[in-house]
Amino acid sequence: MPTVPHAVPRLAQIAVWWSDTTHPVLSNPSVLDDEERERWSRYASRASAARYFGAHALARYVLGQLLAVDPSRVEFDRTCPRCGAKHGKPRIIWPESPLDFSISVSAERALLGVSQNTRVGVDLEYQSPKFDVSALARQWLTGPERSIMSALPAKDRKTWLLQTWTRKEATLKALGTGLLTDPRLLTVSRWDRDSLRAEWAHAETEAPVFVRDLEFAGYSAAVAGVALEGLHSDQTVITRLP
Repeated sequence: MPTVPHAVPRLAQIAVWWSDTTHPVLSNPSVLDDEERERWSRYASRASAARYFGAHALARYVLGQLLAVDPSRVEFDRTCPRCGAKHGKPRIIWPESPLDFSISVSAERALLGVSQNTRVGVDLEYQSPKFDVSALARQWLTGPERSIMSALPAKDRKTWLLQTWTRKEATLKALGTGLLTDPRLLTVSRWDRDSLRAEWAHAETEAPVFVRDLEFAGYSAAVAGVALEGLHSDQTVITRLP
């Protein structure tokens, strides 16, 4: 697996794949498990259903390749670590593996991060002109971050907010809590020339997380890895499938 520089601990690796959900890498719904098929069937619109299927087809295809099993045979546990419900970040329970993964989907693009020997989170957001910057800022940003955004030219605020949003959500996914953790407790600061570090309003609880921005035309995206020991620096590799 290729690595994302400065985002993961030494001896760990992260790779990122993406695909177009209108042309999924797998086409047979039987590749999904019962929980996935049930959720897929509940989407009211074809576009939403296609996004869900495309993202999970991408994950199963890549994981099947990495684990050397049929994609339909990979088994997941989705138990939430906080409440025990089945809405948590999926983790692989068969075959036994050191891999962790994270999925994000927006508009017609699906993004997958897979890590070895660490935890990973990815987030992807389409840069739609139709959203309320002020409302999202109140929901996602700390007071100092809102001040930074307010000082920017109006034309730059949406891009800045979306990139900040993806960094935070990728971090929360890597930690396994998602939006059960208030994103306003988190800031993402420059660590060195190439990477960013997540910092917390209460530093006694969270593991160190390092974040990388990902570049896609028309989208904001980020990948985050939990740093358990040291850092590793190699070239970022992003793979499109098929």
